[in-house]
Amino acid sequence: MKYSLLFFAALCLAQQAANAQEVTVRMIDNASKSITLGERMSPETVWNRFGVYAAYSFDDTEYLYGHIDHYNTEGLGFTCFNSTVHSFATDSKQYIVIIDRKYILSIGMNIRAIESLIPATERTMEKCADNSYVIRFIDLPTGIVLDDRLILHVDSQDRIICIGWEPTD
Repeated sequence: MKYSLLFFAALCLAQQAANAQEVTVRMIDNASKSITLGERMSPETVWNRFGVYAAYSFDDTEYLYGHIDHYNTEGLGFTCFNSTVHSFATDSKQYIVIIDRKYILSIGMNIRAIESLIPATERTMEKCADNSYVIRFIDLPTGIVLDDRLILHVDSQDRIICIGWEPTD
């Protein structure tokens, strides 16, 4: 019985890993300055990679029940939840966002380029009232729309001015 429970737990974790998006934010000129969602990042690791300490830290006992560190550096802000990269936002042309090792997004791209870059069969795209777009990715084998979302803020000519990733709670 306990082996079947272990097998079921392993299967659930494998499915969760298969559904996760691999999202990396990387500095164009210095690939060592990068973060990947889900990556373990201790304060020491952040210091060694970016040369910054947390802008603020707190224990979230009301909603998430964990420790949250928020970092800001050179046009990139990211949050670590229990020392794991949880979300990010960048408004700098120094950084690119790489999704599933096949889509590269950057500040200044036109939203139409994003629509042609990521096929409609792999994403849903919704325009919001505040000059932003929400993109959710589709797990191709199952057709399930994944919960985490890519947020693109655009200017009046639909050029991207900020790229962020927000997990749903």
